[in-house]
Amino acid sequence: CTLLLTYSPSSHFDDVLYESKDYPDGPLSVKSTSISHLQLGEITSERIMKTHFATFYSSTSDKPCSLLVIQCDPLTSSQTLIDHARHICTQEYFIYQNREKENPTAASQLRKHVVFLVHLPPGLKQRQREFSLDFQSIWQALFVDDLRAGTAGHTLDTIDMLKTSAYDLVASNRISLSKVLNSRCQYALSCCTVPSIQDVIAYYSERIRIYRILLADKEFVEFVE
Repeated sequence: CTLLLTYSPSSHFDDVLYESKDYPDGPLSVKSTSISHLQLGEITSERIMKTHFATFYSSTSDKPCSLLVIQCDPLTSSQTLIDHARHICTQEYFIYQNREKENPTAASQLRKHVVFLVHLPPGLKQRQREFSLDFQSIWQALFVDDLRAGTAGHTLDTIDMLKTSAYDLVASNRISLSKVLNSRCQYALSCCTVPSIQDVIAYYSERIRIYRILLADKEFVEFVE
């Protein structure tokens, strides 16, 4: 079971499902994963909630993986409700595990996973979303800034930046180090050591001047890269 926090609004998850058809080998491939999702705020009783989890764990599918996503918005679902739903999910998980140990069924051959997706997009001061994270034994807690993989045509997307080191991105020419140094002058200067400058007033402007001279030197930039 996974508790996934994100700044993305709930509509971004719909975008992810829609875009998943373009990634046949991705983690949400419709070829290999049976995906179902619910809005926690629309579940009206504990009995219905238990039924959803029990049905998910006992169901079979022609696909090797089954994923149940419970979308939670702290504006419509309180912290208490989300925690209680997770508790019910944990109970049903252990019931399913014990039942399968005693009498294995076809459902035990499937990889099943439940994700509680908590949306925390920035809002107005009067409508801020907050969620207190607690850790439970079978739950993995993750945070993803933006659920969307990225826009087609862009050099980088979220997945690339999470999985690839900055060195590899520069080495593969997906990031231009010279452009970064020029555009992020303030940060680069904080790491730049220059010869001693006696005039305190001119210190910062002199650092900028030296820094720009170095960036204008092609051999120096190539050496840094």
